[in-house]
Amino acid sequence: MSGVTVVLCPALDPDLDDGPRRELAAALAGWGIRVVVPRRQQRDGAELADERLLMAAWVADQAVAITGAQVEGPLIIVSSGPANRAVPALGFSQRASRRSIVGYVLLDGPLPDPSRAGRDWPDAPVLYVSASGTDDSTRAAQLRGWRTLTEDPISAVTSLARGWPDTMP
Repeated sequence: MSGVTVVLCPALDPDLDDGPRRELAAALAGWGIRVVVPRRQQRDGAELADERLLMAAWVADQAVAITGAQVEGPLIIVSSGPANRAVPALGFSQRASRRSIVGYVLLDGPLPDPSRAGRDWPDAPVLYVSASGTDDSTRAAQLRGWRTLTEDPISAVTSLARGWPDTMP
């Protein structure tokens, strides 16, 4: 059994299909990998209108879920789509809580804005997984020196977590 815990963050938009995240959670659990799957929070229209408030609420929800799961070992944070932009803030919150982040996996979607991420992020290796491998985010991730993969997210994350720490980029 891997000594790492994988946090499968929900999408920012509660209306998006949550099936792939549930599939990934089941695959990881099948390999004996500890998984934290924070619940998707419903927000009112006022919060949804302001992207900064939406992201702040998302980060707070994820941090509370991780704390509630009583995670003690190292974390791999997995996000997808627009939620990728909020991952640096989530990483900062976990470091402030004295949790060790050993990797970030960003699945298809925009990358965090370097001007908002701060100079101390990423504080762990980043893997960008793209379904197509030819999008602007893939090229931008490569330019940042991050490892990129074009494969099924379930295979990529499962392989990474199963082989931790040897498989970290």
